[in-house]
Amino acid sequence: MTTTRRDPHRGHINRVRQMSDVASGKTDWRLAEQLQHLTPRQSQIARLTSQGFSNKEVDQRLNVSEGTVKLHLHNVYTLT
Repeated sequence: MTTTRRDPHRGHINRVRQMSDVASGKTDWRLAEQLQHLTPRQSQIARLTSQGFSNKEVDQRLNVSEGTVKLHLHNVYTLT
């Protein structure tokens, strides 16, 4: 009998990889088109996240609350 554990962060990791691929030009044009609709702040937070910074590190760099970072990332994920 095998058990499969669901990784709650898997979707997040895939989104971060997609954002990173867009930044490096290695992605599908449809995703790149969707990411063009981000606000400058959403784009900035997505870029830092795709570079491997934690939410806490992003909030410290940008002088915003961690909740603000999470809200922006939520909005990015729902757009893409």
